Amino acid sequence: MRYMDAGEAHGLGLVAVVDDVPAGLRINPQNIDDDIARWDRLHGRPAQQRAYEGIELLAGVREGRTTGAPVGLCLARAEAPDESTLDRQRSIPRPGTSELAGALKRDLDDCGDICDRADARVGAMRVAAAGVAREFLADLGVEIHSYVTRIGDAAMREEPDASERFAYTPLDIEMSSLRCPSAQATRAMEAQVDQAVFEGDTLDGTFRVAITGLVPGLGDDMRSGGSVLPLLATAAFSVEGVRGVEFACATDGLRGSQATDAAACTSMGFTRSSNRSGGVEGGVSTGLPVVMTVSVAAPPALNKAVSALDMETLESAACTPGHFDACRVPSVAVAVESELAFALAQAYRAKFGGDCMGDVHAALDAYNARLARAAR
Repeated sequence: MRYMDAGEAHGLGLVAVVDDVPAGLRINPQNIDDDIARWDRLHGRPAQQRAYEGIELLAGVREGRTTGAPVGLCLARAEAPDESTLDRQRSIPRPGTSELAGALKRDLDDCGDICDRADARVGAMRVAAAGVAREFLADLGVEIHSYVTRIGDAAMREEPDASERFAYTPLDIEMSSLRCPSAQATRAMEAQVDQAVFEGDTLDGTFRVAITGLVPGLGDDMRSGGSVLPLLATAAFSVEGVRGVEFACATDGLRGSQATDAAACTSMGFTRSSNRSGGVEGGVSTGLPVVMTVSVAAPPALNKAVSALDMETLESAACTPGHFDACRVPSVAVAVESELAFALAQAYRAKFGGDCMGDVHAALDAYNARLARAAR
């Protein structure tokens, strides 16, 4: 399952096409709108009208279920774009962004041509398109959760085994303005963001992702590069701002005897006594939660003038503030969820195939039955 999107931040809207979707998958547009709302909610952002209308399914879905054809989606702008901003050319790239490198790469003299596509607001379509992949995974019992663990100097305290499991409920996370399940840590993080907004500066942070419900055996331990780890890491790094990905719990200083999960066989099948490996052994999923810790860099666009280079005069110039978010860690977490959904959906499609959801479930049920027989 894969997608292609198009659109700019100041354009008429955003569109996407999702391919390799089996027929018979139920798609609920409200679930997609809810995901976009989770992605779009940022503490410290000035109050403003929502940039886009609700999601519209253009093709590939009939009476709420996919037909097997590519699924087309559209997010139209809530208001028409301001023509004065579209006509204004900008020759001063913002430091730390892709504007200078992108303009040189494509032989462009207007940074706006790069900015409009690289703008974080375009990520709304990434989240919307991933709604199809998330519905597919949910139908197979797979859920992807994320929560913020640190913003700036404010971090939440967790149990030592927190990186081995998912110990919170979605309500714990989504009730927080910064998607942190600790009320005390949320208040400390809000204070950090408020201070950064006041100073026109930005903050970095970390978040954790937990993937539950995966079948054992995703990934290929017989083929070079077939591990499920680079598949998931590549998905996370495809989101702008991600600077580091760590799987499993911290095992620094531990010997192999201390960091290895002992296998066990129960009435429910094969399992492990712990999950220090983070749900992956030898590049193959174990069936336990896959846990990732992701670090996010501070956004480079500041809300104050900084020194930059004018591409037209080739002299130093002041770069005036533009679109500004003091911290994007919560929204990056939702965007990473979206990319992981596509990566996992692709892995499930490769392993279980199927032109319709009935065929996918039949293949999955047969696989699970074989695993159950092996545990008897």
